Amino acid sequence: QLYVYDTVDEDWKASDIYEALLQEPSDVPEPEATATLETVEMEGEGMTLEEQDAAMQELFEEANRGGPLGAGPTMDPRRQVASDLAVERAQGEVAQEVAKAKAAKAAK
Repeated sequence: QLYVYDTVDEDWKASDIYEALLQEPSDVPEPEATATLETVEMEGEGMTLEEQDAAMQELFEEANRGGPLGAGPTMDPRRQVASDLAVERAQGEVAQEVAKAKAAKAAK
């Protein structure tokens, strides 16, 4: 004999009783087997699912490029200017040190 634990009753039932319970009609209505695909109406224009997918893909690609949609990090313009000035100053200091080293080597 095979027994099945019924969590609704929290009791063990013989498998033939459990199978009989499953065969009884339930009060819960069956869900519809077919789903309908609808188009979205916006401002009088409908888009098919393919058009919606293409539009969404285009938005994702634009976001990945970091374009005007704001997909990437932004920097405060003042910070950008300060960073650019620091780079220029460092390059100038390096150039001065290289020139000093060349002059010291040429003097020897």
